[in-house]
This record gives sequence, C-alpha cells and structure tokens, in this order.
Amino acid sequence: MLWHELTLLATLCLGSGVDEARAVFNEVEAAVTSRAFSIETLPDCADEFAELEVARDATGRVRRLLHSFGSEDSSQRATSYYDAGGRLRFLFVKVGAVPSAWVEARWWFDRRGKRIKRARRSGGEGPTYYAHQPEPYLVSDPAAFIAARTTCR
Repeated sequence: MLWHELTLLATLCLGSGVDEARAVFNEVEAAVTSRAFSIETLPDCADEFAELEVARDATGRVRRLLHSFGSEDSSQRATSYYDAGGRLRFLFVKVGAVPSAWVEARWWFDRRGKRIKRARRSGGEGPTYYAHQPEPYLVSDPAAFIAARTTCR
C-alpha cells in the first residue's frame, strides 16, 4: 500500500470511531429526552457541593452519568456517555470559575476505550487551567463509582 492510502485508511478508521461515539451520544440524549431511560438524582456523599444524575436503560445499565461538583467559587460538570455494552464513548466537561472563566472539553473514545479525539475551548477572566486531561473526570465503571459516592457513612 502507498503511504497516502494508509493515511486515508487510518483517517477513515478514526472517523468511524468518532461517528460511533456521536451515535451513542445521540441515542442516549434521544432516550433521555423521550423518557425511555429512567433518571435518578443522587447526592454525592463525598462532597457537599456534588450531585449525580444517572440515566439507566431498560436493563438497568448506566448510559449517562452526570457528575456536578465544585466549590463556592467554581463549578464542574462531567457528563459521561456509555454504549449499550457499558463502555465509555464520550465525555463532556464544562467548568466555570469566578469571575467569568469557562472551559468546555470533549473526549471521544473508541470501543476499546482508547481516546480518539479531543476538543477544548476556554475563555473569560479567571482560572482556565481545568480539563486539559480527561483523567480527573473519567469514570470507566459507573456502577462502582455511583456505589462509592452514594454510600454515606
């Protein structure tokens, strides 16, 4: 194969993974909007400023996990989207901090959990150092994450 053919093939494979992740996002959002998924809001016992919103499909599998947290001068919201197999496919993080700073970051993942695309925008006045990497926001096992965060002691 010629080099440009290999490049084209790699680009098509990358596009396919992004398209699959977008399809998962669209499927989940449509199901949430149509109320096909059950939605539950739970306190996050690990943080007084935090809350979880969990969207589950008919089988009880978590398909969207929205984790809101922050402090008196900042807020962070990480929304994770999972495919029907329970794999993380898309992560959207939105951050705001005083006086007017904001960050929006997105990561797309393929079926194996590999990061395949990233987009990040920021602006305003104040700290915009949030959400350069997905690791602080990654939840690969939402059921375990929810169990750990909602067990108040």
